[in-house]
Amino acid sequence: MNRSFLAVAIFACACSSTNVDNGPADASASNDAAPTDASVQHEAEAAVLPPGDWSCLGNVPQRTPTAATAAVHFNMVEPVQGMPVAGVAVKVCTSLADTTCGDAGAPATSDSNGVVDLTVPLGTKGFAGYFDCAVTNDVTILNVVLPPFAADVPMYQRVQWSAAAFQVVFNTTSGIEWHSTTHGLIGFEVHDCGAYTGVRPNVAAGVTVEVTSAAPSAKTGYIDTKSSKIDTTRTSTDKSGLGGVVDIPAGMATIRWKLAATGQTLGQIAVPVRVGVATMVTLPPLM
Repeated sequence: MNRSFLAVAIFACACSSTNVDNGPADASASNDAAPTDASVQHEAEAAVLPPGDWSCLGNVPQRTPTAATAAVHFNMVEPVQGMPVAGVAVKVCTSLADTTCGDAGAPATSDSNGVVDLTVPLGTKGFAGYFDCAVTNDVTILNVVLPPFAADVPMYQRVQWSAAAFQVVFNTTSGIEWHSTTHGLIGFEVHDCGAYTGVRPNVAAGVTVEVTSAAPSAKTGYIDTKSSKIDTTRTSTDKSGLGGVVDIPAGMATIRWKLAATGQTLGQIAVPVRVGVATMVTLPPLM
């Protein structure tokens, strides 16, 4: 097993690029307008922003569903070579507050191509729940949906991590060990405003991720691309945008992410945590 690859690729996922519609640009704005205090402040803030697309900050697009449900073409792959994972039992969990996914019906199972086709309810604000992805005798993954789905998703690809893969990254040698028999884990991938543009979102450097409801033994680590390891001394993401928090008590945990340079909050969300289960979430700007 390629340990460096696993460390750098941890929690990475290919995200759908087809369910976003930003709508037409506002053509009424004039390029000749005199600078305002707000625009001057924006230019000053832009000077300290990390690389990436941060144009949506303060005006994050809101997706409005046009149908009652959406079809999701879910593709499960393994972390090393991206090969399909068959036999993953996937349940649609409509509420993040339902930590046990008790409202779900019978699970659908991925086929030999790692594919399972699902239907999710959209309501008035889109599907903002999670997918409970279980493999017999291995780690269950809870894939949290952000931004919410507001239309059909022709390709939604996620990595189905195994217990062995997690052990490669989180162990006594790396200094961030997951005590999976008593606690849960949260893995995250931070995105910039590309999450709303209709193209594959960019991962974001320079973002600090904080998780409340963590046990005293909880530790946060960020992937360090140069060393190909998870680093517990870092205080924000590098260009991989990846990291994780181990040893979180079961229940609901609040994730808050912010720009390290300015302290500006990008988003906050409460997600379900279970003992021995990994909660995986992408973190785009939400405000």
